[in-house]
Amino acid sequence: MKTHFAEPVQSRLFVRLAILIQCTLALLLADSCRKKAPAPPEEAVETKDRELAEPTGKVVLRSSLAEMGWYTADANALSKQIEYLFQKADVQPRDDLIALILPHAGYPYSGQTAVCGLKTIAKQYKRIIVIGPSHNPYLDMEEVLSVPRVTHYQTPLGQIPLDVEFIGKLLEYSVFQNIPQAHKYERGVQEHSVQIELPLLQHSRRDFTLVPIVAGRCSLETIRKAGEVLRGIVDAATLVIASSDFVHYGRVHRYVPFTENIPERIKELDMGA
Repeated sequence: MKTHFAEPVQSRLFVRLAILIQCTLALLLADSCRKKAPAPPEEAVETKDRELAEPTGKVVLRSSLAEMGWYTADANALSKQIEYLFQKADVQPRDDLIALILPHAGYPYSGQTAVCGLKTIAKQYKRIIVIGPSHNPYLDMEEVLSVPRVTHYQTPLGQIPLDVEFIGKLLEYSVFQNIPQAHKYERGVQEHSVQIELPLLQHSRRDFTLVPIVAGRCSLETIRKAGEVLRGIVDAATLVIASSDFVHYGRVHRYVPFTENIPERIKELDMGA
């Protein structure tokens, strides 16, 4: 699926990618120290009661990606498509993973790469956090990340329970808010960075709760605050997934960093990251 971005939007996407990577690296650093993470540096702030209160009863947020053509709405066909990707993935499982960075284009474009990452997971996680950048240019999300106040996320493969207690802890901090529109795919707003990962997780993982986070346009200071909050409450049974655009490359996206020796230059760019 092709998406056209003007140059200012392209710049914002790079900033959001930096947000995701730095939050993930903060968690990696916390684990490598092998020490109990310190309490978040900022004190919990008062938030509106409706945001702090857990949902009353079952509240389901339904992904619209199937209806919008990102993948089929037929559960059997979708399972077969994903299973084929897993069968093709030739990777070695690891039991020391705490975070992954996965692409979030359509499955024909980046599904194989995402599955190669997921297939390396050897252990079972009770909680999976998926952080993705907002694709809504009309939504005011300056210096904030959004978590939904619902109990389940639904895709053609069924419903995923959310970790409402964990989400409640995040909402105690001003950097995390409940912005319902940030999690919806609507006309003119192609929000898919978190939702595209969910069927892949449903197919490959069992008995986990989900924490979906959509990141807005954040400064380095806000990134650090979010990383500290997450570092203070994640545990060894938590997997963090940063869902990334990586790069929208080509003239159609107004980003052509080089035109000669392209394979060599791409390798050079990757190795220097």
